[in-house]
Amino acid sequence: MRIEAVWAGSDERLVSVVRAVPAGSRFGDVLETLRAALIERGADCAGLDAGVFGKRRDVDEPLRDGDRVEFYRPLLADPKTTRRQRVEAARARQARSKWRPAR
Repeated sequence: MRIEAVWAGSDERLVSVVRAVPAGSRFGDVLETLRAALIERGADCAGLDAGVFGKRRDVDEPLRDGDRVEFYRPLLADPKTTRRQRVEAARARQARSKWRPAR
């Protein structure tokens, strides 16, 4: 089976490797091998969580040919908080644009 491993850096750099693994391999069986291959190519993915195609997986789940194992960096900001701040800023801009001083 061919498995791709990817890591995206905060500087928009993408490191990718493709490895052949035995049929029937489980996620946990190949995780450290893929991590080591990425680190060898300059990825800083030591200790990061991983998943397949954007979903976290249990170590016992089998991999399929063509799966993409992804290593996830921690979020820099909580998405809910960021969205709330954008909405509040948009509302404030809208309120300012509607308000006209009396003459």
